[in-house]
Amino acid sequence: MYINCVKNMNKGKMKKLIISMTVISIFGISINVLASNISQEYNKDIEFMDENVSVKLSKTRNADIGNFQVYKDSQNNEYIYKNQKLVGYFSDKEIKEENNNQRKSISLNEIDYTKIAENYAKEFIDVESTSFEKYQFEKSDVVSDYNEINYTYTKFINGFKTNDSITVSLNFDGTLASVSASRQGLFDNLIILATKDEIKNYVDNYMSENYPSLEYKVSSSIVDYIDNKYVISNFVVINNDGEIFTDTVYYDL
Repeated sequence: MYINCVKNMNKGKMKKLIISMTVISIFGISINVLASNISQEYNKDIEFMDENVSVKLSKTRNADIGNFQVYKDSQNNEYIYKNQKLVGYFSDKEIKEENNNQRKSISLNEIDYTKIAENYAKEFIDVESTSFEKYQFEKSDVVSDYNEINYTYTKFINGFKTNDSITVSLNFDGTLASVSASRQGLFDNLIILATKDEIKNYVDNYMSENYPSLEYKVSSSIVDYIDNKYVISNFVVINNDGEIFTDTVYYDL
């Protein structure tokens, strides 16, 4: 299936939207709302999951990894675009909760959730910047409080996990609850020459200089894009005589 945007031709009436400056979080990153006149079309028709949907621009956000546009349909579902390409979807919470009340009798063994999630993830791939084959299945989690199952597909480079993941959330009946795929293609041209031993030595040197004689453990490391540069973020758990705290050691790439 091909997801495509079709412009709603209301010539001469391109509406302007002013959004107050604030800080918002989307897909786990902090970004600023763009306080300016929006040049994107305010109303448009899109093809989504083999259906034509009319959507209206809700807000625009500006981040270091791209410009985001959030559209809503008549049922309040959100469609997230990055640089005019669909990279996310969130179903309306009230509708989802109402539907989930009718799904509690469904057995998780009745539906092939793995195949369904993979198909949805492929639909959100921007084929001009990356491909689904570059991602690895990482994990699945049952979120009982929301009657959902989450599937995560992550990109790895030279054995290092990146912050480029596609997360698909399914309702218990197999329908789509949400998709987040905002960072796809961000690391495709990145070459990592450093080895894991070099990263470990760098972290050890940092810890010996800043926390001499304290016990510590690196809980996880991830390739990220912060302040317009590529880094490996190393999350460290530190033990100071029973007092536990954390620090992050950044290795520039």
